[in-house]
Amino acid sequence: MHFEKSCPGWKIPQHVSGGTDRYYSTRFRDTDWNGIPAYVKYVQDVTEETRVQKEKERLEQYFQTLVKNLPGGVAVVRYKKDGSLVPEFLSDGFAAMTGMTPKEAWSLYKKNALNGVHPDDQERVNVQMARFVDRGENHCEITYRVKKGMGVTSGSKIPSL
Repeated sequence: MHFEKSCPGWKIPQHVSGGTDRYYSTRFRDTDWNGIPAYVKYVQDVTEETRVQKEKERLEQYFQTLVKNLPGGVAVVRYKKDGSLVPEFLSDGFAAMTGMTPKEAWSLYKKNALNGVHPDDQERVNVQMARFVDRGENHCEITYRVKKGMGVTSGSKIPSL
């Protein structure tokens, strides 16, 4: 009879001479080896994956700190082929800048990030966005008025993109 059972692995740091840390993942499996119960140990070097994960976590923390402390707000949007801008992220500062709670801001902007543009600025903003996309540029700035709070329009202008 052949019986196998896998056990979860662990990441084990090991300090290597020369000052570099290596990380190994180990797992064990018990098996029947020619009628004798035996354990098989698997060791895999996961140093690079561990370093990448730690760097990703460090950059995420940096980004969160940056966004939290920026004056005003941040909106990260995705441009769709139909011309709409779909928000991927709206900071609490963005919501506060528009006089809304984060939930209200998401409700207004969730289908199109340009839903909050003042009606008198809408056509101009659409033309500028289309020009930006057609040229294949990677940066632009558009200044326009935004709706504040519950549909009230603000007279102030903000940079976008």
